[in-house]
Amino acid sequence: VPQEWTDKALGHYRAGDVSAALILTNSYTETGWWQRLATAGTMLFFAGRQQFWHPDKESGNNRTGQTLCYLGADVETFRAVFGRYGVIR
Repeated sequence: VPQEWTDKALGHYRAGDVSAALILTNSYTETGWWQRLATAGTMLFFAGRQQFWHPDKESGNNRTGQTLCYLGADVETFRAVFGRYGVIR
């Protein structure tokens, strides 16, 4: 369940258990868990849908866009590394 996983990740980040995290999710911008990520971190909005490999499928036909949330202090490095993949806000 995305909400349980993302809330757990946010909790560990806020508690100081991890200093940085990358969280890849579907772009379900209307959900509470996605909104919590967006307000806590820096978001990469991919310029296209990401395709994923699956051992039992010949090709990936992803019908949902994704976002990558960065939690951490080094936003400039995140921008430098991932900025070529889309828009960062």
